[in-house]
Amino acid sequence: MVKMPKRFRRNKMLLCFIFLLNQSAFSTLESLQSSLNQSKGTNALAVLYVCMVLSALLLPSFVISKYGCKKCFLGSLAAYGLYIIANFYPSSYTLIPAAALLGIGSGIYWPTAFAYVTRMSSHASPNDFAEFKRINKNTFATFFMFVYCSMVVGSAVTIAMLFTVSSIEDALGSNSNNSSVNATETMNKTCGLFYENHAPPNKGTAMSISNLTLYIILSGFFLLNASSMVLSSCLDDYPEHIIPSPQPEAVKFSSGLSDEEKNVVASEDNTPDVQEQNTEGDKISREKHPLGPLKATFRLLASDLVAILLLPHTIHIGMGQAFLRGTYFGNWISCNFGLYYVSYMMLVFSVTSLLTSYTSAKLLAIFNHRVLFGVSVFLELSVLITLLLWQTSDTVWPFFLVTMALGVSRSLLKTQTPSLFASFFHHKQNQAASLQSSSEAIGVSITFGLMSCLFPISFVVLLLVMSLLAYVMVNVCTLIRNKPFRKIS
Repeated sequence: MVKMPKRFRRNKMLLCFIFLLNQSAFSTLESLQSSLNQSKGTNALAVLYVCMVLSALLLPSFVISKYGCKKCFLGSLAAYGLYIIANFYPSSYTLIPAAALLGIGSGIYWPTAFAYVTRMSSHASPNDFAEFKRINKNTFATFFMFVYCSMVVGSAVTIAMLFTVSSIEDALGSNSNNSSVNATETMNKTCGLFYENHAPPNKGTAMSISNLTLYIILSGFFLLNASSMVLSSCLDDYPEHIIPSPQPEAVKFSSGLSDEEKNVVASEDNTPDVQEQNTEGDKISREKHPLGPLKATFRLLASDLVAILLLPHTIHIGMGQAFLRGTYFGNWISCNFGLYYVSYMMLVFSVTSLLTSYTSAKLLAIFNHRVLFGVSVFLELSVLITLLLWQTSDTVWPFFLVTMALGVSRSLLKTQTPSLFASFFHHKQNQAASLQSSSEAIGVSITFGLMSCLFPISFVVLLLVMSLLAYVMVNVCTLIRNKPFRKIS
């Protein structure tokens, strides 16, 4: 095994900590939006994810090629910082424009990270294709380990800040109910299924938090974001490079383009992986036109029935994510127990998800996708039925069990879906990945957008239906995978 150059190791760790710090701030703040800002926060998140889908489909190829990865990181991180600043004065006039700008930046942020990892790997091993693949795989594994840990870190930091502020206020003898900001308790104090997310909050209730608490939490998030910007300025900006190839002639690529180009090699080699990477569908995705990824995604939908049948599954994943972070944390946890317990539940959920994601690969070696998806759907249905039938009370420990079950269920769905798509679309993996990420974001934006006008019971019932429909569609796709009538051209 070749020892990695010092420059490679330095940039690898910088990139990992950039995402750890920034995602620790954003993922935690996103989960607190329904508790802090009610419908204003969830409406802004809906706008954020719509803009992110459009940005991810249209902008990365052009922007990364023109400005390079380092400038794209700095610009995207600045958008995250502006969104955090907008929460200091939360109104529709500040949150929605900041969320739209963040959506555009986020759509560039993630493709830039994937392109940067590939550039680093190609520079570290310019002549050995097998070594390039090994380095690329290991780098992505380390990168996503840090990303998965970000919510754990964010939740722990939030808990620490809340306890610190509480100690300060107790020492000063201040009443945390004075000068309170938006709380989650509504005028009729109804939590759970019939919580009114659009109702004005009561100020001065036991569930309110002081302005001091809010400003310290937001300042901590902004400090994490600013630290990630400082680290980003220390990154080396790798130029275009030649990917090592099994072929005699290496294939030139610009990692500023979409992630489809990361796996492009010539078709003369008889290696199965190389043949799969050089299909007609990938040629479409390699178009430099800004609409290339968008066209490729729609062509996949038009040419393959399985792609259409899997849409309920990916949309359901996005809806579940928004339900957890918006409806469940705000309408059940924060409304019943306050903001402190939202942080505890986020920590429990993130730790459970992290452990499940690391064991899912071993589980997949023992069980097939249908079994694991069946377990996930069973857990999710059990939680949703419990929320429908159970009258919420002041007892907090059952919510920890519900949160753990949601962590296992959501993590199983999220981690198994990429390999499921790879098995269905082994000739069009890049277009399938684009379809997966965009449809999940659409599910998130739809759910956040409807939170201000529907009761939580509507989302529980809708998730019940979508969960069953998604499981049925996954099984149907498994059955027709190799049928002659399936269009795969």
